[in-house]
This record gives sequence, structure tokens and C-alpha cells, in this order.
Amino acid sequence: MDEQAVKAVEERAVEAVDNEADVMNVYPAVARRLQVSRGHAYQLAREGVFPTIRLGRRVVVPRAAFDRWLDSAGTSWRTP
Repeated sequence: MDEQAVKAVEERAVEAVDNEADVMNVYPAVARRLQVSRGHAYQLAREGVFPTIRLGRRVVVPRAAFDRWLDSAGTSWRTP
């Protein structure tokens, strides 16, 4: 695939993701759910702490995968 074709596929994928209710933009939605700053949410995404999908330069979070991760996070914490 040449560069133009790859770019066209990425643009269509971004449009499809924009139309889906099952993904979240990392910055505002995840930050609100985790009650952290947008910068911290982006840092966590870069570190791979929760599931993300990279579409070109854009990072989105699958809502169902994030919810599963969030639900399982409560079981992985140790209590003193």
C-alpha cells in the first residue's frame, strides 16, 4: 500500500471511530472516569496502563475494554 492509500484508510477509520459510541477520546472522557488530569490520563495511556487503539496520531480507548479494565482493577489491589 502506498502512503496515500494508508492515509485514506486511517482517515476512514477515524471517521468510523468518531461515529461509534463505544470509544472514548483519551483526554477528557478517561480523565473524568479516573478523576485525574488530562495530562495524567495521556501518560497512563502511553504507559499502556489501560487498553488503547492508535489511529495514526490519534489515540482512542475502547469503552468496553476500558470498563473491563476498570472493573478488574478493583480486584488487583491489595488491602493492608
